[in-house]
Amino acid sequence: MEVTTAVAGRAVVVSQIQQGKGKAGYFCGADLAGVDLIGVDLRGANLVGANLYGANLVGANLTGVDLRGADIRDANLKEAVLISADLRGVEGHGVNFTGANLSGADLRGGVFQQADMREAAMPDVWPQGADFRNANLAGADVTWFHLKTAFCLTGMILPDGTQHP
Repeated sequence: MEVTTAVAGRAVVVSQIQQGKGKAGYFCGADLAGVDLIGVDLRGANLVGANLYGANLVGANLTGVDLRGADIRDANLKEAVLISADLRGVEGHGVNFTGANLSGADLRGGVFQQADMREAAMPDVWPQGADFRNANLAGADVTWFHLKTAFCLTGMILPDGTQHP
């Protein structure tokens, strides 16, 4: 009975988001793993602790979204808009941020190992304590990106295409 309820609840949440009812929504802890949410508008939504593992959010508007502690591993956020998004403490191993706009995003304490951040707009982000091990930032706009404050940069491809030792 509990499994059916959980599945039904997940279906309702996904349906609400896909119907454009996700803006400023409250989806704390929601299980959205593997869900196809291409181009959705989740501006200002609360997704604290949500499971977005492997979700497809290509071109989604996540401006001002709160993703603290969320699981975004292997999620596809290509060309998504995450202006001023709160990604503190996210688990983002292998996330795809290619061409995404992360201007002013708070990445403190997040794990972005092997993340694809090529051509991403990342001015004024907060990377303190974040782990960018083996991440690819080739061609990214990292104006005011204070790399020295990140926890780990080992193997990271820098915006100029060189590799950090």
